[in-house]
Amino acid sequence: MSYYSLFNFIVEGILLIIVGGLGVIGNILCIIWFSTKKVQKSFHQLMLTLAVYDGVYVLLSVILFGLPSLNQNMFNYSWFNHLFIALLPFAQIGLTGSIYLTLAIAIERYTTVCHPFFKLSHSWSSTLYIIPISMFSVLYNIPKFYEHKVEDK
Repeated sequence: MSYYSLFNFIVEGILLIIVGGLGVIGNILCIIWFSTKKVQKSFHQLMLTLAVYDGVYVLLSVILFGLPSLNQNMFNYSWFNHLFIALLPFAQIGLTGSIYLTLAIAIERYTTVCHPFFKLSHSWSSTLYIIPISMFSVLYNIPKFYEHKVEDK
């Protein structure tokens, strides 16, 4: 076994699955925490949506990249190749949504801390952030559904 394949096995196989598993558990706990809040503020709804997007991305990264590193023959199976090209665009949607929701949370926190009177005088719902970001994440990644194809031997 070469150093590269050993490094790939340890980092992408073992560590990605361990850290990704902890990330999925953490995101599930965040989803539970933020969804059970009595007072649903804009920040809580943004964090809840961010946890959903992060959870999707982390889970799909473990499935698509971690598991094949443990079993080098995964790409020899036709079912996994079909699964890979079907799930990869959803991982990209999760990543895009996560990036832009992080930016939306930064903007929301900035206006809350630095301009509190503006925040009090303008009642912005979290849907003004979540809906456009979700629509953009899906629309931006539509071409990803057509990038790859499986050729059976």
